[in-house]
Amino acid sequence: MTENEYIKAKLDLIKLFISATLAAMFLIAVYNLQTGGVHVFTTILAEIILLPLLLFEIWEYLKIAKKLHNEKS
Repeated sequence: MTENEYIKAKLDLIKLFISATLAAMFLIAVYNLQTGGVHVFTTILAEIILLPLLLFEIWEYLKIAKKLHNEKS
């Protein structure tokens, strides 16, 4: 596996984590709606915990993509 293939695979893995985090946030919000808003505190807490994870994943993705772009230039 070349370094470019490794970087592309790493980017694909990070995209998968971003999708999974967004799906988890969506499912938590839907669960809150289905329970009539009873678990608002738990939902907000879960979203607050997942948001930094999502931001970190996006930041890591952009950092690696920038590195790959700089190598191509």
